[in-house]
Amino acid sequence: MRRYAIGIISCALGLLFTGCGQQDDPHMIPRESKAYESVDAASLDRAALVTHLNTLVSEIEAATEANATGEFHHLETALTPALEAAEKMLPDKSEALATIATLKTLAIQLHEAGHDANANMGLKLSAKISELVAKVTNELQ
Repeated sequence: MRRYAIGIISCALGLLFTGCGQQDDPHMIPRESKAYESVDAASLDRAALVTHLNTLVSEIEAATEANATGEFHHLETALTPALEAAEKMLPDKSEALATIATLKTLAIQLHEAGHDANANMGLKLSAKISELVAKVTNELQ
């Protein structure tokens, strides 16, 4: 439990020190809100959470393909709570917990790539996130 708390604190500090709100601010990009942004991941059952995680992967891939780096910020803010919800559904000794910890780090990097408008980094992260989310969703099913 302690290592997960450290991971969460690290993620929060990462957001703080990246200067959320600077340089090509994704908060200021005109856009329509997407359905995934209003999902309360903590209230989902396993099947709905798997669907939500898969939707987020599809949205990350679409944003990457469209070079819509501003979406990365919004996708991270949806992905992290979904990963936290998945953690709570898994047994303490589950191998997927380490995968989730890695995914949280990748989500922060995706967020940073959005603030930096770094499409190349988004492309790399998208592939890895997709691969690791598949492992987590297999464990949840």
